[in-house]
Amino acid sequence: MLDPFSNLWQKLINNTADEALPELIQQFGAEQGDELECALLQAELLRRQGHHGRAIDQLSRIGPERIEASRARDPRRLALLMHTWGLLLREQGRFAEAGRAFIDAFRLDGAALQSVHALQFTRLSDAERKELIEPFQAAALCDAAVQPLALQLLADWQQQLGEGDRSCILSYRAAQLAVSEAQRPWLDRLNPPDLPEALIIGAPKSGTTSLAGWLSSHPQIYVHPRKELHFFDNRWHWGADWYRCQFPRFRPDGPCVTRLEATPNYLQLGEVPERVRALMPHARLIVMLREPLQRAISWCQHIIRQEGVGQTPAELLQAEMSQLEACGGQPWRSDGAWHPCNGLTGSLYGSQLARWRSCFPDHQILVLQMERTIREPRETWRRISDFLQINTEASPPAAPGAFPMLNAAPAAHAELPADLCLRLRASLEAETELWRSL
Repeated sequence: MLDPFSNLWQKLINNTADEALPELIQQFGAEQGDELECALLQAELLRRQGHHGRAIDQLSRIGPERIEASRARDPRRLALLMHTWGLLLREQGRFAEAGRAFIDAFRLDGAALQSVHALQFTRLSDAERKELIEPFQAAALCDAAVQPLALQLLADWQQQLGEGDRSCILSYRAAQLAVSEAQRPWLDRLNPPDLPEALIIGAPKSGTTSLAGWLSSHPQIYVHPRKELHFFDNRWHWGADWYRCQFPRFRPDGPCVTRLEATPNYLQLGEVPERVRALMPHARLIVMLREPLQRAISWCQHIIRQEGVGQTPAELLQAEMSQLEACGGQPWRSDGAWHPCNGLTGSLYGSQLARWRSCFPDHQILVLQMERTIREPRETWRRISDFLQINTEASPPAAPGAFPMLNAAPAAHAELPADLCLRLRASLEAETELWRSL
């Protein structure tokens, strides 16, 4: 049974829209009186409501004596606080400080993988990464907290800082550690690593994190523990040997295990399809698409949270719409360029799929609708298992019931002005029809 704080925290994480939460948190503060726990609940609620300045004020009021006491007495609670603190700093564009907070959270609680995920998506310069790599390495290599995800991110940092050999060795070690218990007997430890069989290639903010997590529970699927390897776009120059080291190898005399990674940016970027064809011509490619305008709004909220962008979704989309109209929709619609906002351009599904279909036959591409996957998980699982040629009966735990919703936005989508919404929907009419046809 959860203690009162943990019970409230779970309610807060799972349902920020619960109108009773503010009163329940206030009541908890009056009854419990724990300075750190009260401030943490209030700050996380405010953060999820979009009141970042007030959330920072809440955490800033915690006395240093209480923080130091928590390091020894209740490090996991303090790890939650440091994680929330890191998210707030990142939302203000204070990336190096956010990185330190996430590392501290992971050091305090080796099971706090949400902080490693957050660290992965925190924009850091090479100089900042070089400054932070020592404390991150100490936390990632701690015997009590060896996590494949942390090792993979550490290896990525090593590669970025010019330590290629160490990066490949650590990456391959992490790939083998990430293998499930069911797959472990079939590991091939004698032969060199090789390439995966499949990719989840997009689209961003369309349920790809949930899809990867869903598939990873199947005994015949290995999903790379790091979401978004970005090999075929940002890391192509690192070479195929680095990419091979990201995946374990399995013995051919055992059950067939399909290995994959998920990088949703692959769908849009113009150079990626030909690179994938050159290296993995027989790869199976999974695409998940979301209602185009909802995806665009979600993406704008995402970059506001992740990048410290100081504009609203309406302002970002209005500016992008004006730029697209000024150039007649070119070159963004045709060449797979990454627009600075990338709300609307990220939803141009027709041209994105056309580039992939010019490089791969239809039987190697599976296109899913996110909303239908949520409504009909069993049918979607049948399609995926047929596509990947794996045992349909060995379905993930969630397949007969609900599709897991991972990496969901902490707050409801912003409402757009009616006139802007009409213009945006008109510009995405073809993409909406494509999405409806899935």
